[in-house]
Amino acid sequence: MNMIDNDMIESLISVETENVKVSEENEAAVRIAVQAVLEAESVIGRYPAVILTDDESIHICNRDFRSVDRPTDVLSFPADEGDALLTAPDGFLGDIMISVPTAERQAEELGHSAAREIAFLTVHGMLHLLGYDHIEPEDESIMLERQRIIISKIEDKLVSNAGVMKNTIEKNRMNEMVGLALKAMERAYVPYSHFRVGACLLGKSGKYYLGCNIENAAYSPTNCAERTALFKAVSEGELEFSALAIASDSEHFTYPCGVCRQVLSEFCSQDMPLICSDKNGKYIETTLGELLPMAFKKEDMA
Repeated sequence: MNMIDNDMIESLISVETENVKVSEENEAAVRIAVQAVLEAESVIGRYPAVILTDDESIHICNRDFRSVDRPTDVLSFPADEGDALLTAPDGFLGDIMISVPTAERQAEELGHSAAREIAFLTVHGMLHLLGYDHIEPEDESIMLERQRIIISKIEDKLVSNAGVMKNTIEKNRMNEMVGLALKAMERAYVPYSHFRVGACLLGKSGKYYLGCNIENAAYSPTNCAERTALFKAVSEGELEFSALAIASDSEHFTYPCGVCRQVLSEFCSQDMPLICSDKNGKYIETTLGELLPMAFKKEDMA
């Protein structure tokens, strides 16, 4: 895939609009998503056609092809399973239809941009074209994990494409990470303080690393949840990170201690989001730079 020019790939991806106006940002999100799937799945020389349409058009397709009498957000028509909706050259993967109005509604409900939702639906449709499915629970688990990893890898591109601050994180992602931090908290080893903390660290790869606080009778060897998650990630080869969620069994928001802030600054950017939660899952968002301004970093040793 790296041997093929990205501009050439983009020219082979057909993006059509039907009965809707589509912004440049949303069309770009489709192309970003398609390229991400092709790269992630090592697909060379095969490309889809993506049709961005309205609820009525996708409703008709649902009724005629699936006996479903309602609109949905996305439909996929693999080229090797019947006639394609659009004429395309050799190497055609199939068609993906996305309802832009439905995508916009879902984006508002989930608290993220329409471009992000359209990219997600494009990834979902692409995986269907490549043979993934979610009818059986085991297949669904595999497909959802592939979706999550691929979307995680392109979120920075999607956000920067929208012209906003690059290091942001979507609301649904924050909710997921807080939930995982609360789950990690349950494994805390705290026979002395009885104060449990959990952390969920998101790597640039899209993988989550969970950690809890682990106390020691000598006190000083005690390790915080944030560092447990970070050291686990680094030990597995992950060195760049997108966000961190922290939760405890306190009624107050939980922030990393000074030592954890310094350790995090070794690997994390100053604008990396930190999501600080209480025991009920209520949280606020800040950044590492706000909690540790003018941190001492390796660049200062030059």
